[in-house]
Amino acid sequence: MNKTTIIGIALFLIVWGAKAQKGNEVNHFSMDTLKYEKMMDKVERKYAYGSGGMIAYLKLEKGAHIQQHQHPNEQITHILEGKVKVKINDKEYIVKKGDVLIIPPNVPHEFWALENTLDLDIFTPIRMDWINKTENYLTPKK
Repeated sequence: MNKTTIIGIALFLIVWGAKAQKGNEVNHFSMDTLKYEKMMDKVERKYAYGSGGMIAYLKLEKGAHIQQHQHPNEQITHILEGKVKVKINDKEYIVKKGDVLIIPPNVPHEFWALENTLDLDIFTPIRMDWINKTENYLTPKK
């Protein structure tokens, strides 16, 4: 990969609110330097990832709805502020500040923000659909 390509990829990741690890290098930075990107109405995210896992902050405004979806990644959700309702396998969970919800891979789930919420998610492996911008569940159904 030439220097111009590497610089282009780095700029793309900074603009899109992501930070990536390169090879076996240690990467130290502040999440505060990353900008949130708008995913859909009332939902923003920023994330960083290494070779095997990803950390993401999601800001959900009260009333936000992330429609039912599933992915091959385990998802560990920690609510830092606010409260959400999550539907998994026809069971509803109220997840509030301080709570953790662990969603296994390939399990359909859906979120509603009951309050303005800050959500910390950890995914393993990394969400390639986010990196490649190919996730389709964030686009409202027509």
